[in-house]
Amino acid sequence: MDWITQSITSGAYLAHLAAGCYALGLITRDQVILRILIFIGTLFYIAYYYAVPETPLWEAIGWSIVLGFANLYVMIQIMMDRTTFSMSERDKRLYKHLDNMAPGEFRRLSKIATWKTGDGKTAITAEGQLNSKLYFVLDSEIHLEKAGQKFSLPDGGFVGEVGLLLNQPASATVVVAEGGEYVEISLSTLLKLEQRYPNIRTALRDKFNADMAVKVAQSVRTHSVSTKEFTPLSNISEST
Repeated sequence: MDWITQSITSGAYLAHLAAGCYALGLITRDQVILRILIFIGTLFYIAYYYAVPETPLWEAIGWSIVLGFANLYVMIQIMMDRTTFSMSERDKRLYKHLDNMAPGEFRRLSKIATWKTGDGKTAITAEGQLNSKLYFVLDSEIHLEKAGQKFSLPDGGFVGEVGLLLNQPASATVVVAEGGEYVEISLSTLLKLEQRYPNIRTALRDKFNADMAVKVAQSVRTHSVSTKEFTPLSNISEST
């Protein structure tokens, strides 16, 4: 018991508490909890360096403060990567469509995106031409023309992903309905971002697949409606 009393009276308990926080942090897998414990431990070390020696250890205190702020900065970045806090309402709407990536990854993607509004006339892709942009249309109708046929898709989605995935010309001419909001991303800039953050690449490819399945289903329904006017070949054969 004497060593406990001596530790308390001498202030050595501050060093024990600091080391204990460091040890708990190092055996914790969660990065936020780890850095919180390290930060608390750093505060205990600063108190120890100031209160226990006859003369405060200013060099140690100064560097502990620097390390504490560095740790705090990264801790805030990690927490921001896990939450939609501080996102604009418009970005939150877009994130609902891209929610398979972490909020931090989405923020990196949104930084290279440009918001635009459709005028119902200007084509964002032209059939048969290479496209240098990827688009995502938010909850707005898009008008397509392919091989001379015109049709519309009601729910927006990705446009220009063929150029990114296959480096092939656009398969259709696409016009965003008047007033429809969409984002535009340079393909070259996006590829560089995907090289730095592979998780963004994986998340986008998953969304491309899901979006393509929806478009195929919608185009099949559109085709079914347009072919109801025609008489089946079987009926023609029976009448002859």
